[in-house]
Amino acid sequence: MTPREWLRVLLKNPGILPGVAFRITHQIAARFGRQNDLAGFAAQGEGNLEQKLYQSRANWLVETLLDEGADGAIARFLELAAGQLAEDPYSLSQRLCHLVYLKRLLPSGSELPTPLQRLAHTAAAGLAQKPEYRRATTWFNNHLLNNFRAGELYTGEFGNHPDAVDLTQFRQRVEGILTRHLDTLFLNGTGPRLNEGSVSYEILILRHLVDLACCPARTALSDRFREWVVSGAREMVMMYRKDNQWLLPRIGDVTPDWTSRSEQDFLDGLVLGRHTVYRQIWSVELDRLGFTRSGTMNANEGSALEEGP
Repeated sequence: MTPREWLRVLLKNPGILPGVAFRITHQIAARFGRQNDLAGFAAQGEGNLEQKLYQSRANWLVETLLDEGADGAIARFLELAAGQLAEDPYSLSQRLCHLVYLKRLLPSGSELPTPLQRLAHTAAAGLAQKPEYRRATTWFNNHLLNNFRAGELYTGEFGNHPDAVDLTQFRQRVEGILTRHLDTLFLNGTGPRLNEGSVSYEILILRHLVDLACCPARTALSDRFREWVVSGAREMVMMYRKDNQWLLPRIGDVTPDWTSRSEQDFLDGLVLGRHTVYRQIWSVELDRLGFTRSGTMNANEGSALEEGP
């Protein structure tokens, strides 16, 4: 086992050497500047930090769309925009991506309410100043991948807006870092399977890759991810499909970024071709990538969603 692999084990299993693992984790996190952002947000109001981040990052979006439709999601986002928000890079990335999701679900030619457009531009400007990377370490590169996804999705959806933030330098910088460290992120550096030891994060990062494969903003790296998605996504996830149901072992960390319901919405829409929220976000693009639609309604689907193209 290499030193890097030993360090990963320590970070994932702090009970082995509690003091050492804590100090290493703290030092790495501090170098990324996330701790001050998160500490300040944690001190605001009441509630568990993970629960507050779930709200601030709009990780509830798919659930809300299923239950309340686009109108309910917009109302909840407007309420969110009026409150105190987490400003760490990961939270900015999540909010940006979810705002893009919501915009893509609106009728053609429609725009998000002005406060939500401002929220997107502000998040993009903040993210450009602090991607989650330092030269001496690659430990947060899965977070950096999410930063990259947010920059690409924002550029693809809001890039022509008169108030859009120019993320060209940010995108180029982050793309270069990720390209040099693909072997840290992905098994054998050839994807799409995350080199993390977590099924939950493996599926989550696959969604990030699919977003990048579908996004109209193109780079050399997103084109490589598109090839990975086309050639390997279906085989990767269908190993967890048995007897007409998803059997996803909870091995390793479990991401707080979505619920099992929204995770299933993604899988059903991607490889089963069902008419899910996720399928509606990238309906035409997934068809073009060869992920054809089945015409079958997802059992989780909310009736408020309109039939996609």
